[in-house]
Amino acid sequence: MTPEEYASDNIRKKLRMLNLDKYIVRYLLVTHDRLFFKASPFINTELFALDHDGVMKRGSSSGGPHDRIFDLCPYDKLDNRASYRENKRPSLQVVVGLGPDGYAYGDVDIDLGSPTMDLVGFFVHMAEWLRPGPTIHKKLKKKIDKEFARWEAEQKKGRNA
Repeated sequence: MTPEEYASDNIRKKLRMLNLDKYIVRYLLVTHDRLFFKASPFINTELFALDHDGVMKRGSSSGGPHDRIFDLCPYDKLDNRASYRENKRPSLQVVVGLGPDGYAYGDVDIDLGSPTMDLVGFFVHMAEWLRPGPTIHKKLKKKIDKEFARWEAEQKKGRNA
């Protein structure tokens, strides 16, 4: 598999476990460590619910690589742009805002730690920030595959109950 395929597989599994995948209309770009997307505006409702339930934490919008969305969507501004981070390691981050056409645009990536979760997550994320580079998705694959298999088993058990 290529780095892009590992990233896409890992991120899509995390999106599915959080029930966010169903809102994505189209992927605009897949890179070595993130996916850029166009989505139904209802993705914001789901993200708000995940924040409310403590699964994710909302923060201010991030810049840097997240600003690449402006090269991919037809707008130079997105309303209500915010970042949501999963409260676990590895941590899914979704940065999303609303375009004038009513669709949501943003990107999603996985960080090794969430700075909003706890001190360990904060220091892991700061180490990533100080030594920038892409997340090596090949190394994360086994852990995310295990997490996904547990999630699938729980889903099947819930349907059969």
